[in-house]
Amino acid sequence: MLKLIRKNANRIILVVVIVGLLLFIGCAPTKVKPQGMIPEQIVVFEKHSGSVMLHVDGGRNEHSMQLPVISNKVFLEALETAIKQSNIFQTISVGQNADFRINAFIFNLTQAFFGRAPIDLEIAWQLIRMDNGKTLWRESIVTSESGFFPPAGESGSQSYNKTRAIEKAAQQNIKLALEHMSKVKF
Repeated sequence: MLKLIRKNANRIILVVVIVGLLLFIGCAPTKVKPQGMIPEQIVVFEKHSGSVMLHVDGGRNEHSMQLPVISNKVFLEALETAIKQSNIFQTISVGQNADFRINAFIFNLTQAFFGRAPIDLEIAWQLIRMDNGKTLWRESIVTSESGFFPPAGESGSQSYNKTRAIEKAAQQNIKLALEHMSKVKF
């Protein structure tokens, strides 16, 4: 057996290198996009009059292992669009003159470097009344996504897309947060 391995060592090394390159290329991250994080439908229980200022923190611009990440800027864009589409608040304010402030802290994004493990995303949310600084609502929301999505036109087969799974987990998180916020009585 050892003789056979030595005889075919170059072939074995070549196969390992090719498989490694294919895995690396197949796992290369694509950018997480805000469009993929915007919920299609949000159940709004009560619309709040007044303006809201948004603050996002905890996101990353890149990962040392080249895994897809959520940046503060991209998440903020998705959150802003979701609020505008749902009309949960009257307007979104850029300055400090807002009636309310939403803080979203991207606390944890768990994903496997190799393999097809589910994506887990935890975001700590806070809704603050700006005139008195009172916290009206606070919740840490954890969402998960498997990452299996059928290719376009093929409902039966499954393919794995880690970036899309992160977007879907963020989409679910935004949806739940805005729905829970719309239940808050002022």
